[in-house]
Amino acid sequence: MIFADSCTSDSSLGSAASPVSFDLAPGFFVADMVRDLPKIDPMNRLQIRIQSGGNYFEEADALFLSVADSGAIAAAVGQPIAVGPSTNLRATLSLKQTCPAYPSHLELDGTITFSSFGGAQAGVAPPTDFIIAYGDTLAATFDFTVVDRRAITLGGSGATPATPTVGGTLAGDFSFKVRPGRAAQAYP
Repeated sequence: MIFADSCTSDSSLGSAASPVSFDLAPGFFVADMVRDLPKIDPMNRLQIRIQSGGNYFEEADALFLSVADSGAIAAAVGQPIAVGPSTNLRATLSLKQTCPAYPSHLELDGTITFSSFGGAQAGVAPPTDFIIAYGDTLAATFDFTVVDRRAITLGGSGATPATPTVGGTLAGDFSFKVRPGRAAQAYP
């Protein structure tokens, strides 16, 4: 259940008093692994994008998960992991298909529990250079609150409203196998 003011040029998506049901209906999954520089205790990153379809992300509804240190997530497989502005894992929801006029991504706070995170095993310490690889499975359940970080941090300052313009909850799960995709191609 979510709401977003100024969803389109002439309408909102629900309201704070009456949020609407939202189903991402994912059909496109991306995991982008980024290796850290060679050093002691590298922090290999991972970006996960779960999208309503395979079109450009600028035109789709999408859930973005940004992991700063994959090894820390691997060490917590099977346990709830905090998601928020000062955590190892941050999440946003983009509504570019549903709400093309909304100016930014919706920030998400809450928890995510990975049941499968590549070769990581619950209760077993991962190697210091842990990374997700092709062929690995990523599976998780999540429970997020949609927050208006601008209203929380700047509300009432300047033109920033003190009342949230977005909000709600988002819960669900995903499971997919990481496979290499085709390189970007230029089309005439």
